[in-house]
Amino acid sequence: MSEKKTLGIYVHIPFCKQKCRYCDFLSFPIANEETKEAYVDALIRNIQEQAAVCADRYIVDTIYIGGGTPSLLSFEQLQRICYAIGTSFQIDPDYEWTLEVNPNSAGDSVKLMMLRKAGINRLSIGAQSTCENHLQNLGRIHSVQDIFLTYEAACKAEFTNINVDLMYGIPGQTVEDFAKSLEDILYIAPQHLSAYQLIIEEGTPFYDLYHSGQLKLPSEEAVAQMEEILFSWTQLAEMHRYEISNFAKPGYESRHNLRYWRMQDYLAVGLGASGFFFGDPGIRSENTRNLKEYLEHPTAGTITQVPIHNEMEEFCFLGLRMLEEGIDCEHFRNMFGRRIETVYPPALFERFIQQGLMEKKNAPREAYVLTPRGAEVSNQIMAEFIQ
Repeated sequence: MSEKKTLGIYVHIPFCKQKCRYCDFLSFPIANEETKEAYVDALIRNIQEQAAVCADRYIVDTIYIGGGTPSLLSFEQLQRICYAIGTSFQIDPDYEWTLEVNPNSAGDSVKLMMLRKAGINRLSIGAQSTCENHLQNLGRIHSVQDIFLTYEAACKAEFTNINVDLMYGIPGQTVEDFAKSLEDILYIAPQHLSAYQLIIEEGTPFYDLYHSGQLKLPSEEAVAQMEEILFSWTQLAEMHRYEISNFAKPGYESRHNLRYWRMQDYLAVGLGASGFFFGDPGIRSENTRNLKEYLEHPTAGTITQVPIHNEMEEFCFLGLRMLEEGIDCEHFRNMFGRRIETVYPPALFERFIQQGLMEKKNAPREAYVLTPRGAEVSNQIMAEFIQ
């Protein structure tokens, strides 16, 4: 019998108390306990049905419960989800299991300790800012105090792998505002930091405000200063920038997100969740986005074949997001059976190298990685790998 491959599982919880004004994720406010319970039942059927198809070929080493606001579920509901995964799949003893929490719904240290005992060993706290006015502008329903109380409760519950999310470039934010938020978060010393620039997404309240001229965003110069502070202060805090928007203390990189960026197999369960399995062709699945349909038929959705040339493109632009690993030439060759220079002209890489936007590393593995200057214009560079 061949050795089992590793697998990641993403679990989507679409519920939230209030939709944030910038959010385009598949989520919606709900207060109906009956619907939440029905959703958990459907989710467990989804998990068990997927396991029947592929559990014998995989060992699960990363799990991520995201949303929405997963911490809106009760401990009992989350425990049922954890139990379903743990009894349906073989779990690697050295697993990473992340739960996204909102600062005002995470619960106290007792609930978090119970979740820790249920198997969850990593938390991701959606802070976004430590300025009250910016939290209100974003449509967040927690306070600054909630952030610190949640972090304190997580530490009391013996979580030792905690991520905090921050945003910059948000309406009305000054460079000093962002510096304060970053200083506040670095002071409590999480093991991981995700810092994202606000993107105005179509279909959100911010999109309508922006296009009607009612949304005042920081200037490009201000955003550049925020990024300069972010990069220098995280370095001082001994957090390395291993991905364009992610910083970690050594050994605390998000293993589940690395799975996405390395194009390793992952299964997705929940409303509208998308999974991917590498192959020739690859397989991408997406569950239905209709809640009524999902509650009745959790495996309803679409399956799409991904041609090998599209997988190569995705491998390259996802690889470039990883500022330390980059495009791993040996990994490319092992996955696709071809040297990368036979797919993309060497002149393409040489041009970026000559411009100081990319460099070729030979150790510990041969790889093309973006320089700090290249990371600033990463979108333009990644676009050139779309054939």
